[in-house]
Amino acid sequence: MSRPKAWSPADDAYLRGHYPTQPTAAIAEHLGRPQRHVQQRAYYLGIKKAPGAKTLRTGRWTQLDDLLQLLYADMLNEDLSELLGMPMAEIATRASRLGLHKAPAVMSQTYSICMQRQGKRPGQFAPGTQPWNKGLRGYSVELGRSHFKEGNRPPTWMPVGTERWTMPPANRPDATRYLKRKVAEPNHWELVHRIVWQQHHGPIPPGHVVIFHDGDTSNTDISNLRCVSRADLSCSNGADIPIDLLPVWQLTRQLQREITEMEKAQP
Repeated sequence: MSRPKAWSPADDAYLRGHYPTQPTAAIAEHLGRPQRHVQQRAYYLGIKKAPGAKTLRTGRWTQLDDLLQLLYADMLNEDLSELLGMPMAEIATRASRLGLHKAPAVMSQTYSICMQRQGKRPGQFAPGTQPWNKGLRGYSVELGRSHFKEGNRPPTWMPVGTERWTMPPANRPDATRYLKRKVAEPNHWELVHRIVWQQHHGPIPPGHVVIFHDGDTSNTDISNLRCVSRADLSCSNGADIPIDLLPVWQLTRQLQREITEMEKAQP
């Protein structure tokens, strides 16, 4: 196979001058090269086709483009269709390719004509109209009734007493997980450690939470549970000390404050 001839500066200059607006086939024929080589050389040189070059080069519209650019903005497509002897769809398509737009006054006139012809827009509901399927759930047009039978249960249904672990949020995959139990229909769940505490000690006071003494959320034995106020829990977390040592820590801080005040009071 013979090697393709090298590109000369004259060939590159011709490519830069004609590739953006002329057909690739015509350029390839003039240079005596395959179209693929012409496209590859244009890509290498960073030469691109001009916007709309293909639609502006050929076709029966070539001689009518100047007239369309002059009249399109201020005339209705119906009038242009009668003047040019072409369907309105072709006129609209050609105008879109040329980047032409209607003047606001012509657009308003076009919209008014369409509304007058149609009376009401297709699918428009009059005030007070009720949809045919109001109050129906899972209604089947073919069957003339609901798809769901009385007492139907979805595949994800679980019986009362089922236990499962909570799922951490997507933005906190390492968040603590807790065991929860289904306690009522249709889908009422509660945390197991709260259930166990209430079974032994009654309702949890407002502003209080149940925590795990050893930090293991799977150990829901009553001996491992503590009911503490949110304020104490916040102090424990902030001071980074176990909740059981919180009273000692608070007493120590109180003694330190009193000692500081006595030292300040001495002359």
